[in-house]
Amino acid sequence: METKNVGGRETQVVTPFGTAPMPAPPQLKQTGYDGVLLKDRYLIEGELGRGGIGVVYLARDTQLMNRRVVVKVLLEDSSNSLHNPWFKKKFEQEIEALVRLDHPGIVGVLDAGTMPDGKEFFVMQYVEGGPLRKLVKGQMPFAQVARIVRQVGQALSAAHDKGIVHRDLKPENIMVQQVSENEELIKLIDFGIASVKDSQVATSAEKTKVAGALPYMAPEQLRGQPEASSDIWALGAMAYEMLTGRLPFYGETLVQLYEIQKRGVQATPRSLRQDISPTVESILLKAMAFDPADRYQRAKDLGEDLFRALTGEAITSSQSATPTDTTPPSHATSESPGYGTVVTHSARTEVGRDVSVDHPKSDNSKLWIGLAVAAVALIAAIWIWKGSQTTTVTTPPVTSRQLNYSLLVRTNPAKNPGKEPIAFPGEIVFTPGDQLRLIIGSQQEGFLYIVNEGPQPKNGLPAYNFLFPDPAQIPGNTPSLKAAKSLFIPSDRPDEWLTVDSEQGTETFWLVWSEKSIPELEAAKKWLTPQYGGEIQNASEITAIQQFINKNFPANKPVAEKDDHQTNLKGGKDGVLVFPIRLAHT
Repeated sequence: METKNVGGRETQVVTPFGTAPMPAPPQLKQTGYDGVLLKDRYLIEGELGRGGIGVVYLARDTQLMNRRVVVKVLLEDSSNSLHNPWFKKKFEQEIEALVRLDHPGIVGVLDAGTMPDGKEFFVMQYVEGGPLRKLVKGQMPFAQVARIVRQVGQALSAAHDKGIVHRDLKPENIMVQQVSENEELIKLIDFGIASVKDSQVATSAEKTKVAGALPYMAPEQLRGQPEASSDIWALGAMAYEMLTGRLPFYGETLVQLYEIQKRGVQATPRSLRQDISPTVESILLKAMAFDPADRYQRAKDLGEDLFRALTGEAITSSQSATPTDTTPPSHATSESPGYGTVVTHSARTEVGRDVSVDHPKSDNSKLWIGLAVAAVALIAAIWIWKGSQTTTVTTPPVTSRQLNYSLLVRTNPAKNPGKEPIAFPGEIVFTPGDQLRLIIGSQQEGFLYIVNEGPQPKNGLPAYNFLFPDPAQIPGNTPSLKAAKSLFIPSDRPDEWLTVDSEQGTETFWLVWSEKSIPELEAAKKWLTPQYGGEIQNASEITAIQQFINKNFPANKPVAEKDDHQTNLKGGKDGVLVFPIRLAHT
């Protein structure tokens, strides 16, 4: 027995003997934990992979016939600029979810504890085989798809019955063990971003990932409102892909994808594979209906119907699809919500790569959070009034404003390539190199201003500039934004984000949403021109903005309701809403 340094502590490293060595799976990465014995039984062999919250290691249970197990360790390294109590809560919530789920189709928790360096870990079953992704290489046999989808549907229903929504269902998170030529066993893995009803760990304002992979995100998930039906959509999308060899929907941005989903699948299953029956096609389209109410309400019903249709058995589900019409559903009656004005800023950029931009960029805004693009659609509800032509409708005066916002954040992409963005409802701590996008939406028409207050005052006065509007894009008086629009700051282009620089302190985004344009803010826009370096430098203008903010906040603070990733604001005075988003720089 030897020792090695793990996290600054001397730890015993075990070299096993008396048992035949088990070959390590491919792509096993060697780490500093190799050879560490946890709880006197779990011997770590190497790293299998990592995500935004945890690192997964392969280990052996030395007290139970040297069987393989998986050890997941909370990720809290220095490169993770979003490390905070939320990560610990989300890690613990994954344990809570898996403990609740005692189902053969879901990976089980075996143990939990603390690493020698103080990080939390839990032990899971090791699944022989590989991810479903390895099998999805074109059109798969009907019988194999039927068996897999039925098992996944059963596992999902077991989770949903326990109040757990997976949220990140995709072929990479379904492990398949080939038992025989005509038999597979599946297990769902990675509940790291799952939602857990009545969780004993998470808070009402917990921060969660918006989604997993784009092709498997349901429309309501793109809007930041995932539910059990979102998992059913994802299962339908995977079934479509397994049968046709293609994805049902493809879009380069979330906004684009949402608009495509409204129109229905880009190619019907039968147009891609002639031996698909009308019944199978109807089942797939029902699973991916735009409106969650039109989908299967239970995942196991989807799995059972598809199994019977693909194997030639009669469908008995009470939710079975009617194969009389296989045309993708039309949503012509649903008005397009629109996505606001594209705005870009170019000052103090710290993005270390070339960005191809087709629209003009302004050089007039000096951001304390620099430049960059991506998108999440915050789609406001469309109100449909039904009545006779003789009915007179009187619009009441606006007494308060309503606004919603979220922050889409990705940890320093230069140090963490490939890490998925996370949506937050508001205040957060950043470190240099982190990137973010601000997404604004409202059901009301109005005037939007976003005043950026820098971390460090200048000459005893706040350091102000504007994130929106940009006078280079919107000369003259600011036009109003229509209802049911979403605005993305800096834009919705895939490679443009606001990038955090090295300045210390707390930065504030002041959201101003008004029934009428704001004279104090309109007057200050001229200072955003290149002539003044993009920063408001006139003391009287700075004072006027400061007085306007102090007058409207916090004396008449709007009500802020947070869900998993979004904050909904309601209130204000005389049709004006003012609210701060505070971003700490460390």
